[in-house]
Amino acid sequence: MAPQRRKIAILGGGIGALTTAFELTARDGWQDRYEIDLYQLGFRLGGKGASGCNRKKNDRIEEHGLHIWMGFYRNAFSLIRRCYDELARPPGAPLASWRTAFTPHDFITWEESAAHWFGPFRRQSGEPGDPAPVPTPADYARWLAPRMALGWWHMAGRRGAADWARGLARDASMGAAWFGARALPRTLIGAFERRVERDDELRRLWVGVDLVAAILRGMLTDGVLRRGFDAIDGDDFRAWLGRHGARALTLDSALVRGLYDFVFAYERGDEARPSIGAGTVLRVMLRMLFDYRGAIFYRMNAGMGETVFAPLYQLLRRRGVRFHFFHRADRLRLSPDGAALDAIELGVQATPKSGEYQPLIDVAGLPCWPTEPLYDQLVEGDALAARAIDLESAWSGWPDAAARTLRRGADFDDVVLGIPLGALPPVAAELIAARAEWRNLVEHVRTVPTQAMQLWLKPDLPSLGWRAPAPILTGHAFPHSTWADFSHLLGREQWSQEREPPRSLAYFCGPLRDQPPARGDVEAPARADRAAKADGVAWLDRHAAQLWPRASQGNGAGFDWSLAVAPDEQTGRARADAQYFRANINPSDRYVQSLPGSSQHRLRADGSGVCNLWLAGDWVRTGLNLGCIEAAVMAGRQAARAIDGRPMEIPGERDLPEAHR
Repeated sequence: MAPQRRKIAILGGGIGALTTAFELTARDGWQDRYEIDLYQLGFRLGGKGASGCNRKKNDRIEEHGLHIWMGFYRNAFSLIRRCYDELARPPGAPLASWRTAFTPHDFITWEESAAHWFGPFRRQSGEPGDPAPVPTPADYARWLAPRMALGWWHMAGRRGAADWARGLARDASMGAAWFGARALPRTLIGAFERRVERDDELRRLWVGVDLVAAILRGMLTDGVLRRGFDAIDGDDFRAWLGRHGARALTLDSALVRGLYDFVFAYERGDEARPSIGAGTVLRVMLRMLFDYRGAIFYRMNAGMGETVFAPLYQLLRRRGVRFHFFHRADRLRLSPDGAALDAIELGVQATPKSGEYQPLIDVAGLPCWPTEPLYDQLVEGDALAARAIDLESAWSGWPDAAARTLRRGADFDDVVLGIPLGALPPVAAELIAARAEWRNLVEHVRTVPTQAMQLWLKPDLPSLGWRAPAPILTGHAFPHSTWADFSHLLGREQWSQEREPPRSLAYFCGPLRDQPPARGDVEAPARADRAAKADGVAWLDRHAAQLWPRASQGNGAGFDWSLAVAPDEQTGRARADAQYFRANINPSDRYVQSLPGSSQHRLRADGSGVCNLWLAGDWVRTGLNLGCIEAAVMAGRQAARAIDGRPMEIPGERDLPEAHR
């Protein structure tokens, strides 16, 4: 008799959950081992990476924020490369292959108070996702040391730095000078810092050398080379750098500040409370700078939903995974002894007329997610449309169409929990009450709301006054401290009927001050979006001119809204109404932070403490431990490995080879 197939219920449709499904179904004959059902809130997949095309507004792409992939993402790129290869879209189709879906990007900018610090990066050999060993901390130390020495050499040779160089030779040994500024006389350091503050190039050299020197000292002193980066993760990164000799000029630099900005590393979204674990950010920084393949960054050539989640949905459905949209996980129920998950309570938000919801639309030949449900497919569609109900909102106020309970043995044997951390407390309330490790997870691993702003502008970048290649920029004024030019996406949108179509598209994002609304406050999302728009408009008035000198009205009048694409009847700041502002306050949309000391409280994919529950998401302890798509993919692969029991190498889950741990 054939062995009984294990029934697997996957809760959530983010990249971690989808990766688990992908890996479980990747080998031949998987249908003889498993039945897989995925249950998803609302009408689309993607979690924090979801995007949609607004059919009422030129099919423009609207996203949760600014999404970019890094060249060191071995696991994420391996996943997407295999997905596109198997999907085998016809040649000439939009996003026919992963290479046409992603474009390498080499140009980064750090924003200083009155200047742009440009950082063009060289291409490396290989392609992202290529199999290769991940460097160890000792490898990074070997690569950092000669770069620090080269920085000292360049500074000593700079015109105007002769006095500093003579003092260095007179007052410090060569060994001490090579190892960093801590060994130099304080008077010499002070005099040099006063000099470099007036010279952008020299100041940046000094900051770079001082930063590398502090990192090397800290890695050697604190045992990172033999214990891994977790050895220092109890310290905040800035505090750790300062403890190992980094100067105030370095700690306050755009280079350091940009690391915090890029990952929303501010407790409760408060600019005055920057905080991130030193080990986590150092690990990611070094992998980003030294371990990338091809380019340091990769931009997607459509929204993240269209580039990543639509292909994954199409492939998994083709393989035989069953998708249940409009199914909200409400409560996990434990067995009486607490050893297993016995039941899952679901709220069924809407009912597909045909029994199966077909979620994608066609936009110029590309399968895309819409920005709202396809109401004509739903029994409740007319009522949902008339009331403009947001089924992805925790405050929708919409009564469920039905309730459903999944039971162990009948509907599932194993469960993959891919629900975002911010939404877990009510869903996993029994687990949290029963197990200390779950209480530590929700207490110590924090989340923060974020905000996003997208602007469709009539001029192109040079006409706005930007005189460099299209950037990915960070370190700008809080909170919209990160900007990327995404004008390349305009070709995927449908602007041909507009009298003055946009020629540039700007994405901004940043943290949002954490003020959680009451659970029953149905007006909270709209109120938060209005506040995000008001903050974005005020930010543009104050700070956009530093990026785009020709976008200012001059005389302190602020941003020139006549440059924004909007209906003719909208004038002045009212033209902001035609742009896109989003406050990500939903529990499932909140960004998972890596505060000092918090990584030890993350749970591993196989560490739920319950025999049939596996974990997937960027809140899982993966070895990367950062809120990003690579960490979520790693967690999904780890969950699949634990369920399936077959060996699977997951690059980056350890800092050190097993023999050295």
